[in-house]
Amino acid sequence: MQTFYTQVKKIINTSIVRKNFVKTKKDLSMLTKNDLIIQKKIIHLIKKYFPEINQFICEENFSLKNFKKINFEKPFAIIDPIDGTENFFADNKMFGTLISINSNSKKIDLIYIPKYKKMITRENIVNIFKKPKKNNTISLLSTKCLGKNYRGSQYRIYGSSAYSFYKFITGEVNEFIYCEGAKIWDCFTGLRLSTLISCKVEIKNKNWMKKPKFITKFRLRWI
Repeated sequence: MQTFYTQVKKIINTSIVRKNFVKTKKDLSMLTKNDLIIQKKIIHLIKKYFPEINQFICEENFSLKNFKKINFEKPFAIIDPIDGTENFFADNKMFGTLISINSNSKKIDLIYIPKYKKMITRENIVNIFKKPKKNNTISLLSTKCLGKNYRGSQYRIYGSSAYSFYKFITGEVNEFIYCEGAKIWDCFTGLRLSTLISCKVEIKNKNWMKKPKFITKFRLRWI
């Protein structure tokens, strides 16, 4: 799969060189041409390597009506081309790409953080993950946690699930909490990767990984 991963990196690295704003979406989040280009190219790449996949769940052309028709027992792919688009457009490092694939023969989950040129996959996570130091009490929160009475210097909000999963998996924080409303492209990849390491994964619906709903809430903690 190294060739596939290399091509994913190339697509993303070359597609974020110039920033092109498109519009503000209904949920007030930002859409750039870069999001659209990466999504289109990743779909094309997946079809090339896994022609059996014709079910795609993608942030930038999502339809709840179509999502309800997805059969997760058949091949599918989930793509968030730029998670943390506002951060990307503001030229900071806190954004990334999330991709999950279930083909007939293989599961793929990857998080790619372009500014660090770091990719976490099912194959390398055991060598990458790191438990935080015992005195690390930092918790990451999603923006959905704003107004939930989380106070104090031990909390951080990055505005990107991809970047937050990366920080959690590499042991820089002790906890990652998504209070509510985690959309499937924001969390499926990171949660599936987290089940491969020695942390505690709490998901609202215990059967969510096999039969995911559009949104959920979760909590990751280092034991």
